[in-house]
Amino acid sequence: MANLTPGRGSLTDEQKFMLSFVDRLMAKYDENYWGDLDKRGSYPEEFVDAMENQGLAAVPIPKEYGGPGLGVYDASLVLEEVNAMGGNCQPFHGQYYLLFALSKFGSRRMKEEYLPRIAKGELRLQSLALTEQEAGSESTKIKTYAERRGDF
Repeated sequence: MANLTPGRGSLTDEQKFMLSFVDRLMAKYDENYWGDLDKRGSYPEEFVDAMENQGLAAVPIPKEYGGPGLGVYDASLVLEEVNAMGGNCQPFHGQYYLLFALSKFGSRRMKEEYLPRIAKGELRLQSLALTEQEAGSESTKIKTYAERRGDF
């Protein structure tokens, strides 16, 4: 593992096991893979598929919806490891944020409809827009809010 972050603390056996999957994937998706994608301006479809096949795209999904139900620290470890090994964690950065939000604040109907499909790799939720004219991407200054209307 590319333990590049000081103060990471000691990892559990489960975290080490999870990161070993990331390391094995990153051996295949090395700098040549990412450099070629950059040249073509392409989306890392093969890498994303591999992450999904290993269950790493579903890190924040609760167990009852088919995910491992891991927390923010575990998700951060995955993202950090992908980057430390020369990859680009961008597709999962947004997905993890959105999965945490959906798992916590989504209606039961939304959770039942989307989370199992994302956990199986049948659906992706990889977009996150965080900007406003007055706030830019500084989330603490955003004034937009969501208001629940109905069941969905």
